Amino acid sequence: MAKYPFKIGVITDEVSQDIFKAAEFAKKHGLNSLEIRSVNNHSPYELNDEDVAEIKKAAYKNGLEIVAISSHFLNAIFWMRLQKKNISRALKNVLKLQKSLVLP
Repeated sequence: MAKYPFKIGVITDEVSQDIFKAAEFAKKHGLNSLEIRSVNNHSPYELNDEDVAEIKKAAYKNGLEIVAISSHFLNAIFWMRLQKKNISRALKNVLKLQKSLVLP
């Protein structure tokens, strides 16, 4: 894998909704990181513990680091209000995901 003085990666759903395919793509192309925007057709605030475990496994297996979570949370708030969904729970899910996946 090429060495860079900075992180270079891919937004996973630009490659595939399958996190393993996206991680394998990144490794194949000499990238060293992933940004999570959606996985298995779920936004970060919708990911469950099983999804998070898959993300960690795919990153570890391919020697990649999760460097960012792109949650589109402000846009989601608008739609969640229209659908009367729990916004605070969704925000807590994104923060939990960040703590679980992204190193400080």
